[in-house]
Parts: sequence; structure tokens; C-alpha cells
Amino acid sequence: MFNFNRQVFFKKISLEKSKIINSNVELNLDISDCSSLDSQCDSLDCVFSKFCKKKRNYSHLAYLKESMLFELELLKNLEDLRLKIFFNISLKEFKILKHFVLHKPFKIIQLDKNVGAGIISNELYVELANKVFDDSNTYEKLNFNPLDEAKEKIYDLLLELYSKNDISKKLFDLLKPNSGKLGNASLLAKIHKPVFDLRQIINYKDHITAPISIIIDGILFPLVKNFPCFILDSQNLMQKAEKYRANKNSILLTADVVSLYSSIDHKDCIKRVTDFIKDKFSSEHLTLKGFKNILKILLKFNLFKFNGSYYMQILGIAMGSKCGPALANAFVFTYEKIWLDLYKPSFYVRFIDDVLMVIDSLDILDSFKNAFGSLKLTINVGKKVEYLDLIVKINPMTFDLNFEIFFKKTNTFSYLLTSSNHPNFIFKNIPKSLFIRIRRNCTFFSDFLKNSSIVSNQLISRGYDKILVEKAFHMVAFLDRKELLIYKDKKKIDFSNCIFFKNVFDNNISNINCLTRNVFKKVIKGEEDLKLLKIFIVNKMQPNLKLILVNDFKIPQIYKNFYMKCKKLNCITCKFADTSYYVQLTEKFILPIFDNSNCLTDNCIYFLNCKLCKGIYVGQTKNFKKRFASHRHKIKTFVPFETPFCCVSTHFNLKFHFNDIHLRFFIIKKNIEWLEYRLCLESFFMNLCKNLGVNLLNDYIPPIKTLIKR
Repeated sequence: MFNFNRQVFFKKISLEKSKIINSNVELNLDISDCSSLDSQCDSLDCVFSKFCKKKRNYSHLAYLKESMLFELELLKNLEDLRLKIFFNISLKEFKILKHFVLHKPFKIIQLDKNVGAGIISNELYVELANKVFDDSNTYEKLNFNPLDEAKEKIYDLLLELYSKNDISKKLFDLLKPNSGKLGNASLLAKIHKPVFDLRQIINYKDHITAPISIIIDGILFPLVKNFPCFILDSQNLMQKAEKYRANKNSILLTADVVSLYSSIDHKDCIKRVTDFIKDKFSSEHLTLKGFKNILKILLKFNLFKFNGSYYMQILGIAMGSKCGPALANAFVFTYEKIWLDLYKPSFYVRFIDDVLMVIDSLDILDSFKNAFGSLKLTINVGKKVEYLDLIVKINPMTFDLNFEIFFKKTNTFSYLLTSSNHPNFIFKNIPKSLFIRIRRNCTFFSDFLKNSSIVSNQLISRGYDKILVEKAFHMVAFLDRKELLIYKDKKKIDFSNCIFFKNVFDNNISNINCLTRNVFKKVIKGEEDLKLLKIFIVNKMQPNLKLILVNDFKIPQIYKNFYMKCKKLNCITCKFADTSYYVQLTEKFILPIFDNSNCLTDNCIYFLNCKLCKGIYVGQTKNFKKRFASHRHKIKTFVPFETPFCCVSTHFNLKFHFNDIHLRFFIIKKNIEWLEYRLCLESFFMNLCKNLGVNLLNDYIPPIKTLIKR
């Protein structure tokens, strides 16, 4: 129902509590203050911060008293949750979904340009993919898994650069491909194109060259943003066009580089990009020669797999790599800069491979087509053109550029259904953000009205409340368009005094956030050194249908763990096992079994349960079989006032108690090898039972205390 991120909680309080700070616990927080690439840096520290943002292992930090008290109190208050039972798919639909995930009778693929998803047979998908990857000019098929060999070669090349002082020790350590892997290829269908085509995407997450890609992007992107022709998006285009005026002979021209990413020659790219940055970049961590060589490594080792086969891309750069857009931008700029210096069009902008410019004569078309070397262009001209998500026109009266939002013919308007498992504020924000986009993209109010009507009808058909849609429309209609063209500074939230709580969002639980905040306030109320802390709740969304059907995410489910009896008929231990997947502690509270177990389980937390009086004994042990045999032996040999006191043996020798009938056990959690932590968890479960009012059989309940792992 919720996932309490204990490690992050522990980390934060460890930093706050002086007793932890002053201990021998060490934290590696080597993160630069420069956390963005909005401006050029003389060093690569701002880029290094990207690596440092990866998840760290906080297992060496303390298991704190305050953390466990918080969790105990929260678990105790779960009975106050307001629950409702609502499903947005039927049981029949869910069974069909499970059948599809299990058998995959056909393929559901993402369509290019976020148009939606499409259905294709498995055979046709593989056939079309093979046609793409069998292009020997672009890809080389390999007969073996190249991962280990590539790691060795990359390591040797980086080591050579380090030995020649072309990269620093710090950069060398970051770029080493120790745990990298190959990319995974997938295809997007270009159904918006007049001729059907496929776009290949390489998933570069954790790729062996991913660190190099991040470094190159960190160097190039600040430079790319300063190109005079660069636009970040259509909003940026309208900002640049605000004061522009054409003349009566002006014509609009749009150009698209055909398959830019897969058409970039490696040698040409390395030479041009290196020459471009030689007087614009310097760093103590990387020389120009070092940059040239890591770029060469990036392009040479573009390795990926598809359908069990291994490939190397020998022409072009991978769509999906971090530095892909910046590298493609810089490469194209090295060509267009020469042409722009010669012909100087009155208005010229480019978004990666999409160009928009205003020309006074068609005589320059041939020179423009030939200005980009081996790259091919698709060109359209006219007084009215389609560019990005805009229709661009030259006003015949004022000669300024007018804009209107552009919906592609393939646009399905598949806005998030209101039955989807998302917080309510999402559904309130979607109509508002859509109308703001239309208002910003439409120069004339009449175009705003026309396109808003289209979007309103689509929203209502998707289940959005008509009154709320109209309210959002009227609110946006009165906004000043000029104000909407300005980029808004995002509010920076100070997280320095925040503790993060990750909650798996579920619409059926309405008050978990409020409950969590109240419990947090209660737990830290008496702690002077923690009273300034705030809790920040992060909703983690569950996989939706698109992620499950298209991206192969697993269907959310509750895993049922239980004790599995062995096949020995005379196993005394298994005879007393309760094989349920939960323990019913109270009428409203059930505790799930965290791990599967059997009679050979070691290093565990266990419960002994009296079926007659619902009593619970909480224990921990290194060897459960021996420990349980010891409990049974003490019960059988118990003599009142003669044998040493034992709460378990005393209880099961009370009147009407028969251990063969009433004694049962649960193994709650296993494989806890660290004894101190096992004792800590034992104390936690004892206190949980005590707080819930369970009939606890333990005669001593140790207090929860701070535990530091050395």
C-alpha cells in the first residue's frame, strides 16, 4: 500500500543528529555547487554533479530510534485509513491483460511524435526491424556478444588518455565502463509521414558509453544554446519572432534534414565538432585531444542488441543517447554557419533538424540544399507553412509572423482518462495547461476560440467535467498572451530541511498523506534537534497500461510469501508451521509475511502464535530449527516453581493449552545476518504488537534504540 523509504529517512536524520555526525560514519557527498548547465563552466564540476546524483548506498548509516518510532506510529494508525474499492478495468479485462503479458500474441509499439500506440504482428515487427538493421552502410551485425571486449578496449583507451594527461584521474574514474551494458533497440512507427517508415531508438540507460555521453552533452549543450539560430521549442520561436517584420515579397521556407541522426559520418563529425569547440572550451580535467578521443570512443562503441542479435552502428549517432541532440545540433551548425554568413536571411531558426526561415527569393534554394554536405533536406515554401506544433503565416497587412496551433492529422487527442489512477490535481491541471498552450500558440483570439472548442469536446469525451473544462477555458481566455510567451521561473523548493516519504499512489486510499504528516509531527514533537524538519511526500505512480503493454513493465501485484512445508512426513518443525501469507494481529491490522521460508531457514525473525488466546511471542534466531526445538523441549519439560522461568513454556502449560493443537509459528523475515540489526527488528515487532494492543507473550520488551552499522 505504501513504500516507506527507510534508507533516505535514516540518511537525513543521520545528518541532522549530532550524535551521528560526530561518530565515525562517513558520507561521500562530493557534489559540486554548480548543478546545472545553463551557463558554460571553466571546469567539468557541473557535469560531474550529474554522476553524483545517482543513487547511493546508505546501508552504513544508522537505524535510528526516531525512524522506527515513526514507522511504528504510522503502522498503528493505518486502521484510520479511508478506503474505497474502485477498479478502472473489469475482471475480464484484467484477465485479458495478464494473458497478453504472458503470451505476447502480437506487438504493441510506440508511434513516433507521441501519436499513441499501434498494433503489429510479431513476425512483421521483426521483419521490418531486420530490414532496418540489415543496412550494411549504417549497421554491422556481430557474431558474438561484444560487451566484455568493448569494456576492455574502452578501459585501455581511457587509461592511455590518462597516462598522457589528456584526461584527469577524476574523469578517468568516472568514465571507466565497469558496470555498463549494451543498449537495447526498439522501433517507432512514423505513421505521420506520407511514406511509412520506422525510427530506431537505442535505450542508452547504463550503456558502457553513457558516462562519456553525459560529459560530451555537458560540454556541447551550453555552446549549442548560444547559437544565434537555436530555439528551445515553439515558445522560444514566437519570442524571437515578436519584433520581426518581413516585406511583401517574403516567403516562408521550412526544411527538414532527412534521417539526421543516422546520416552523420563519424570522421566528419569528430573533425567538425572538435574544430568548433577548440577555442570555446578549456578544462583542467580534459584537453582538446582528450575530447576528440572520448568522442571517437562514443561513436565507435555504439553497440546494442535486438531480438538476440548484436549490432554496431557504423554511421550516425544513436537516438536515445544523452548527447545525441547536442552533438547533432553542433554538427549541423558547422555547415549552416558558412551558408548563413554568405546569404544572411532576415529570419532563420532551427530546432535540431527542423529549419524555419524567411527568404525574399527562391534563387538561394539550390545553394541551401547543397550547404549541408552529405545531409539531404526536404524543403517546403509558401506564405503559410507547418513548423513544429505551429502553423506559421506572414500577415499580408503588417508583414509580421502570425501563429496558430497545429494538430497533426494523426493526433488522437488521447488525453488521460479521468478513471485513471492519478491524483485529482492532475485532472484539474490538464485542461488548464492545454488551453494555455493554445492561447500562447495562437496570435489571434479567433484561432484560440476555434481550437479551444476542438480540445474542449475531446476532453469532455474523455470523461472530464464540462463545468471544470469551461471554467479553465474562461480563466485562460482572459490571460495576456504576451505574458504567456515569457518563460516562467520555476519555484525553487528548499529541500535542505525535508525528509522524503515515498508513497505508491492509489486512488482508493484518500487520506494517507494527511495521516503521514500527522504521525511525523507527533513523533518528532519532543526532539529539539529535529523539530525544524519537514516531511515531503512523493507520490510514486504505478505502471499504466502504456508502460505495461508497450514498455513491458510488470503488472502491479501483491506478492504472497509463506512458509513452505518440506516433503518429510515426520518433520516435527513443519508440523507446527502456519502457512498463511499474513499474520492477523488485530481485527483491522494484518502483517504480511516478508519472505518465503522453510524449516531450514536461518537468521530470521519469527512469531509463536497461541491459537487459543491469540497470544504472540516475537523472537529472533540464527538457526530456526534448533531454536524451535528448544521452545518445544522447554514446554514439555516445564515444572512449575522448579524450572527457570520462560514466558513461552509457562504460557503453553496453562490450563486448556495443548501445544500440539494451539502452538503455531510464522517466519516473518529471513537472511538477516547482522545480529544487532536482527535484535533491532525483534524489538520493532515487539513494540508494534504492544502498540496495537496484541496479547504479547514476551516478558521483556527492549526499547527501540539507535543502531549504527560500523
